[in-house]
Amino acid sequence: MTFTLDGIDGHEGRAIAVLHDGVEAPGPWQDYTLDRRTDHMPVAHHLIAGCSCDWRGTETFPTRAEALARQEWETDHAQPLLGLTVPAELAATIDVLARALHELRGTQPLVAVELAGRIHRLGGGHGPAAMTAARKAGSTWAEVGTAFGMSEQQVQSWYACERGLIQSA
Repeated sequence: MTFTLDGIDGHEGRAIAVLHDGVEAPGPWQDYTLDRRTDHMPVAHHLIAGCSCDWRGTETFPTRAEALARQEWETDHAQPLLGLTVPAELAATIDVLARALHELRGTQPLVAVELAGRIHRLGGGHGPAAMTAARKAGSTWAEVGTAFGMSEQQVQSWYACERGLIQSA
């Protein structure tokens, strides 16, 4: 079975059976499970996520976990193509900043305050503009809230405060 998402052509995801020697098995992964294989066919060791464009996932899954392979394909490959997720390299940069901030709190608290302030100013300056762009592109306030990690009402209030449309409490 293949997976697709509306809006991206030329990308069909699928679970791929990987044999004990690390070679990708041709054909449907189900043909390499104990109950479907014939005597001459090897048994799959695990599954990986793959795409018709030759993208391969990094996780390995048990041989019956097609749903997990589909989830990795959607999250790590298809959704970034649609612009629905933060690219992996930016997410990694954010993780590095978060770890540095945590470490600095214990060793150099004032430097941690400065770093937190710079991050806050960066987000505060770009957040409302990104929200405006998302709304103009057709995103709902609920979608903007989810992306920002807030409820619809919270993000609307935050946006209004940042834009100076209302006074914060």
